[in-house]
Amino acid sequence: MRALDRTSPLPLWAQLMDELRRRLAEGELSGRLPTEPSLAAGYGVSRQTVREALRRLRDAGLLTAERGRGTFVRETTPAPPAEVLPGSLLAALEAPAAGRTVTVRALDRLADPRAAARLGLAAGAPLVHLERLWSADGTALAHDRAWFPEEVGEPLLDSDLRRGSLRQALERWCGVRVDGGSERLCMTAPGGEPRRLLGLEKRQPALHVERLGRAGDRPVEWGETLLRGDRCGLRLDWSPAGGGWAVDA
Repeated sequence: MRALDRTSPLPLWAQLMDELRRRLAEGELSGRLPTEPSLAAGYGVSRQTVREALRRLRDAGLLTAERGRGTFVRETTPAPPAEVLPGSLLAALEAPAAGRTVTVRALDRLADPRAAARLGLAAGAPLVHLERLWSADGTALAHDRAWFPEEVGEPLLDSDLRRGSLRQALERWCGVRVDGGSERLCMTAPGGEPRRLLGLEKRQPALHVERLGRAGDRPVEWGETLLRGDRCGLRLDWSPAGGGWAVDA
């Protein structure tokens, strides 16, 4: 155990949370955690401080509480490291991983004024629309929708997009190479069909990723992904040579 710093402006519960998170990451803690009185005595803090730190770790999906039994380290099966395009969360999600499956819910023509605007097109411009749902061991992880200008995405209508990379499919079937773009991440509370598909409670947050893919200076793909924060996490591996995202389910 590392001593907590009582002179730090960081609250004791936050220091304890960080310390327990470190011990979890390093494998020092597994199975059932020590009791609240034991943790309080070991770190010299109140039980209320311990409760707050444990509550935050439960909310982060690292711990579970069982009535009458105690607090346990949540068992997870990390996905193998994914080889991804630098900066691409979509490629990380598409990377093969044990137990992860994808369902193509829609692949059609669909006008969407909002997507058209992101692609720099008129509101009524014809678009090709793709909707996919990722699951791991039967549990929904992520929901993704993508739109393409019709003249770009039309060959995708006859493609099997249940496996492999969307970017590779665009290059192979459409002759379009996505070589740049941007992705924006924020938290949101989904509603309607996306919330139902992901099995979220009302007002339960999810990570929202909005992306724009370009071929040269031309926008050729706009998409939105929702990821369940309590079922998967994001890892960014980087070095002077570059790096990319991976999704751990």
